[in-house]
Amino acid sequence: MRTDPKAISDRLPKLGGFDRARWEVRSSNGGNRDIGPSDYNARGVAWLTDDRVTQLLAAAGKWSPEAPAGFPAGLDPMLDNTGDWVHSEEFDRYVTSDRYHGEFFVNKKEHAVYFDVINPPSPKSVVESVG
Repeated sequence: MRTDPKAISDRLPKLGGFDRARWEVRSSNGGNRDIGPSDYNARGVAWLTDDRVTQLLAAAGKWSPEAPAGFPAGLDPMLDNTGDWVHSEEFDRYVTSDRYHGEFFVNKKEHAVYFDVINPPSPKSVVESVG
């Protein structure tokens, strides 16, 4: 389980406003370099400031009560899977700009965002797309 929030904030800049994260990355080919390029899946949670939770909830109009399907083993004891989780497909599109697949769930009580993304852009490609 990784704990570097900068690596996530660099790849998911629209989340912003957090200084603590726990996450993991998995390769779709099990790390076998002989198979060729593979997708990678990053899953984890970022804990947000109070103000940032409010801003994110306002960024997408329609939120529905929905908890993530499950957490990586290292996160399970830290989060309540039945808590105040909400999800918005509009918010998913806001964060990813439809450039990669991602789902984001916000827990209002714990001020957390759970993310499950496939091939989020590297910091270099984020800068290139903005510039």
